Amino acid sequence: MRKKLLVPVLALLVFAMMSGAGCLLVDRIVELVLTGYVCVLFPEYHTDFNWTTPEEVDVADELDDILADLELTRADIDTAFVVSATYQVIDIAGTTDWVISGSITVERTDAGYEEGPYTLITYTSQNLAAAMPAPIYADLTTAGVQLINDAITDYRLWGANPTFIFSVENDSGSPDPMPEPLEFDWEGCVTIHLVHPKLAENIPNVGGDE
Repeated sequence: MRKKLLVPVLALLVFAMMSGAGCLLVDRIVELVLTGYVCVLFPEYHTDFNWTTPEEVDVADELDDILADLELTRADIDTAFVVSATYQVIDIAGTTDWVISGSITVERTDAGYEEGPYTLITYTSQNLAAAMPAPIYADLTTAGVQLINDAITDYRLWGANPTFIFSVENDSGSPDPMPEPLEFDWEGCVTIHLVHPKLAENIPNVGGDE
């Protein structure tokens, strides 16, 4: 798995800049929304269109590393949840114009919490060349998202160390029969928002309360 650095992208409480005499400055708790990406690389080499490609991911280890980059721990996160998922083709071998259909599933595997697999996303009649220029946002499936969200809650509150198997479950494609083996690499990414309460000092009291 490849992880990407978590970065702050939004303050849920936005305070207008104020100037002039008489502006009261106060301390407030603001909630910073941090965005992190958990990504899985799937190398594919197949001679038919029915295949399963599983990749095991230690999500707890990935989240620990991301938070450590910001000098935070799991105890600093107030809540966290999945907001989107994407996939992108990194490289394709050969010259065939491939189209595939299937799904990516998620299964929780850490001891005592085993559950799934559930569908996370589906892809239908996806042209591989068209998926190369930029990530494609996929429609999320409720059961798969809930499994990940529950695991993140266990990670935050109860010290669990969730691990998952993400699997590509391809079931059809074209051209059929295959003129050559299908060989390509692609990456699936799950975007997670983590909310971090933070003390903001000496900000304008725009609401008027103290």
